[in-house]
Amino acid sequence: MIRDGRWVPALTLIFPLTFILSLLLHTRYTITESEVLIVCGPLAWQVPVQQITRIRPTRNPLSSPALSLDRLEIRYGKYDSVLVSPADQAGFLAALLRLNPAIRHD
Repeated sequence: MIRDGRWVPALTLIFPLTFILSLLLHTRYTITESEVLIVCGPLAWQVPVQQITRIRPTRNPLSSPALSLDRLEIRYGKYDSVLVSPADQAGFLAALLRLNPAIRHD
């Protein structure tokens, strides 16, 4: 048993590494008839499809549920936005346009 506190640095590394690993392994985007479900590790967003006003490509490095810098910015509601990086961006956009043809896109 370690009694001199050498386990503290190990714990301070384990928690952030576990969080980062959960982000990498559990990031996904699901489009339903009414919303885009975004899951990134323990975090989740629900974006109503009918509230999406614009989708545009971006390389914005802000923190977001996107594992790549090749991203799409989804604007919805009055002032909200989220950055995502689906593997098939064209298919993702096409699926959203089928559900809400009023979405502006670049």
